[in-house]
Amino acid sequence: IMELPLPVEEMGEWLCAQKPLGCFGRGNINVIDIDPKPWSGHFNYLVSSGRKKFVLRFRGPEWGSVAGIRDEFEILQAVAPYCVAPQAYFFTEDFFGEPMMLQEYLTGKSLSAYVIAAQKKMFPEIARFIAGINMIPFPETVLSFRERVMGYLRHKDTWRLRLNVILLSRETEAWASKIEKLIPRAEAMLDRFEEKLADVNPAFVFESAHLGHCMRARSGFWFLNWEQVSFGDPAFTLGVFLASLIERPDFEIIKSMMIAEYCRVNPIPRFAELVENRLREREVSNLLWVPWAHINRQRGGNVGQALDLSLRFRRVEKLIAEFSNKK
Repeated sequence: IMELPLPVEEMGEWLCAQKPLGCFGRGNINVIDIDPKPWSGHFNYLVSSGRKKFVLRFRGPEWGSVAGIRDEFEILQAVAPYCVAPQAYFFTEDFFGEPMMLQEYLTGKSLSAYVIAAQKKMFPEIARFIAGINMIPFPETVLSFRERVMGYLRHKDTWRLRLNVILLSRETEAWASKIEKLIPRAEAMLDRFEEKLADVNPAFVFESAHLGHCMRARSGFWFLNWEQVSFGDPAFTLGVFLASLIERPDFEIIKSMMIAEYCRVNPIPRFAELVENRLREREVSNLLWVPWAHINRQRGGNVGQALDLSLRFRRVEKLIAEFSNKK
């Protein structure tokens, strides 16, 4: 796995030599890093040749899945008719020994780049957009649809794996010890959520639907980062998006509005309850993800800021206590 991206000159030389899609003649190519994070799930570059522009994308050290780019290429091809993601144009297994994809370069702006007031005006349409994604028929030929996300079992496994990592780090072990005490009650909470999904019809699930992956273009909204999709809990996609807004002071208003707008397009019985359950799972998962990612970024040479989980921990502690009291 590449811990650091390649020099742009080497990438340009590869494109000139291989000429994917019949483009990139020598002396007629430009390569720009458009996602310059030292530790990331993917490396992304804008490559241009004349008026033609593409995103060159290959795996970074965060995910480390060999099949990831291949899966994403298949997924993007499968969802192309629905205009919810960039078009996928080219795939190779051997870009300096790594799988690589060329995909559509979308002209637009990430939602996270808009001011709060502008974002709020977009949320109703985004809720309807997410509802439409959940209604996409399952592309059964796509290999990444092997795994359902209807239930909560895999989250328990992920919690334990990440907890073990942060317990072993001197910097995070104090927080890990506090979190470890909450995990048994959090797992019991997931068991109760599992029961609520018994009679729910599965839906297409896009797993990376947070604010930073949503883009507004002239033609409407798009999501980026399609490596992880599956089918299962219909509240998962909206739950992920709402979880990325949870620290906003107007969160409860936004949540109620988006659930109502979603149900206008895709009415699902007890949908609000399913979303609340998914948000609780997301809060615990994100609490563990932050120190786990912090450790991995340090291993990748990115020291970053000092870790402070106070606010997240208090929210999780409170939601588990409130849920336990409902028994």
